[in-house]
Amino acid sequence: MRGIVAVMAMAAFAAAECPNGCSINGVCGRGDACECYDNYMGNDCSERMCPFDLAWADAPAGDLNHDGELTTKYAGSGTVSLDFSTKTNRRQYLLDDAYGYVMTQFSNKIVPEYFPIYSNPTLGYIKGPDGSAVGGLKAKKHEAHFYAECSGRGTCDRSTGQCNCYEGFSGTGCARTACPNDCSGAGICMTAQEIATGSRVAGSSNIRGRNYRALSHFASYTTYEGVRDRFTYNHWDAHKSTQCVCDPGRTGPDCSMRVCPFGRDPLVRDSALCGNKACQPEVQAIYLKLNIASSSNPAPAIFRLSQVDVYGADQNRKLYSHPFTVDAGRTAFDYEQQLKEAVANFPNRALFGTNISVNAFERGGVKSTTIYPQSLSLTDVGDVIEFKVDFTLGPQGDVNGMGLELVSGNTGTGGGTDTFDFGSVQADTSGARASVTGAVGAKEPALGQFFTTVSDQLAPKNGNTPFVQCSGRGLCDYDAGLCDCFTGYFGPSCAEQNALAM
Repeated sequence: MRGIVAVMAMAAFAAAECPNGCSINGVCGRGDACECYDNYMGNDCSERMCPFDLAWADAPAGDLNHDGELTTKYAGSGTVSLDFSTKTNRRQYLLDDAYGYVMTQFSNKIVPEYFPIYSNPTLGYIKGPDGSAVGGLKAKKHEAHFYAECSGRGTCDRSTGQCNCYEGFSGTGCARTACPNDCSGAGICMTAQEIATGSRVAGSSNIRGRNYRALSHFASYTTYEGVRDRFTYNHWDAHKSTQCVCDPGRTGPDCSMRVCPFGRDPLVRDSALCGNKACQPEVQAIYLKLNIASSSNPAPAIFRLSQVDVYGADQNRKLYSHPFTVDAGRTAFDYEQQLKEAVANFPNRALFGTNISVNAFERGGVKSTTIYPQSLSLTDVGDVIEFKVDFTLGPQGDVNGMGLELVSGNTGTGGGTDTFDFGSVQADTSGARASVTGAVGAKEPALGQFFTTVSDQLAPKNGNTPFVQCSGRGLCDYDAGLCDCFTGYFGPSCAEQNALAM
């Protein structure tokens, strides 16, 4: 009889095992219960866990084991050290719901019903395997973004371990917002930190956020949207909240809208619309100085015009004209025509209407008094041509400085003096003369002095006239990017007035 009982006991023991062998994703532990490996869960460890990330919103978990109370405090008094470094201790501490943890029906994981308390000399703390305190999980004031499966914005597919994100969320663990319409194929989806960090605007000391966009210049003020001055954004959603950063010429939350041309209002004459000052367009200057006599056949140089577009399709990008070759010995008129052609062919009509003309000529340290300086040739050492850049019919407001930049060449014979000095001058914020910061190869002297007597040079002016989309005389068709002008106005930006319609 004893033998039969022993055999039956052995049979019962042999039959006892964990369900499905813990699906090879865990080990069979005490009480024939599976202890799952990391990233697996379920009574037989057959279910996958999905990625975790900072929750978009948090709330206490609630009465997970339905015992009618929320377990929120530790037992005992004084400093109690709970060492999690051994499996025995983990089982002992975690199965005792007096320490704030419970076993739930939906998971073999032992979780808190409330966020565990922070390290406290009275209530104690928990040590992790490395000896560090891990009890600091209770929400502090204004804190509500603890790690959650699928960030709390998706459901987990337990068969694959992949999150099925709710609409408007994307990424591993639903960690990021989804940009609308994938930015319509006309922009880049960037995180809040990427946008705020921004990038330096070429040719400018300003650092803008990546979504910065000037909207208009009116009454001497520039209105804009986006991050004007870069900064480091490190809040909880720095890598989670996203926004479309549109390609040049596009705008809107999903970059589906096209930017219409900007222009000057042909009727603006009121100083109240120009910052309570006399309305005036921007005036700048470009200089070209010869250092080697043309009779020595100095090497030519290749130049190009540059400007950082503020309002048009290529906002905050440095734009360049086609390169052109400059030889010594030509007339000022020849150089003027080269510059005019460069302006006319500027990308996206960014300088449309801007006029460049010869304004003055200096030879031997003396400004020429001829009424037609275009006829003079750049032949003698020290000859300087001054070109006036007039924005009366071009971009309005406080326009960025135009640069004359070296592309290649400009090396004197025998490795000596460069053939040309060159540069551009605009008014600074106080209205004083200031050189435009040039690219490598720029030769402008300090304070933009090219003439022997600085007062002989053209006085630059800061523009203050309004510059708005469709010149304020039409409506933008954002689908086409074209202005629908009001009656009596025409042109790409509605900046022209038809006298016959008045």
